[in-house]
Amino acid sequence: MSVFNALWTTSVAFNGAAVATVLAYSSAAFTAVIGWRLFSESLGVIKILAVVLSIVGCILVSGAYDMNNWQINPIGILIGLSSGLAFASYNIMGRAASIRNINSWQAVLFSFVFATFFLLIYNILFVYDSANVMAPDVFWLGDKFWGWIILIILAIGPTIG
Repeated sequence: MSVFNALWTTSVAFNGAAVATVLAYSSAAFTAVIGWRLFSESLGVIKILAVVLSIVGCILVSGAYDMNNWQINPIGILIGLSSGLAFASYNIMGRAASIRNINSWQAVLFSFVFATFFLLIYNILFVYDSANVMAPDVFWLGDKFWGWIILIILAIGPTIG
């Protein structure tokens, strides 16, 4: 999931929020096609219509129908579609875990451990602040015990909830 979040945030920077949202919700189409290819799921008229309606709805909600919201950038479009593919992959992996009867709590735990590792590496290596200077202070809370406790509660609470 963290790959999706990092790609979506980068897509917003390249494409603007409206286009990034539409591209991220291409995940419905990716999920349908990947499920059809990997799990031999049917790809009937109803599913195709649902995918088309979800993308049209996303276009309407995000305001992507207004050409002023578009910042056409080929790299940005690729990153945006990659965010949709990453989200679809997360859904497909959940489906595969369910088919294999993998404990859902274990799957969530391992997913979030991987996501945490990925985001840590991403933040250490690639995050820049507004002055385009490498942001070395990933652990900005330092030794503030209560800050870390609040951060952990905010991370765990909504995740489990």
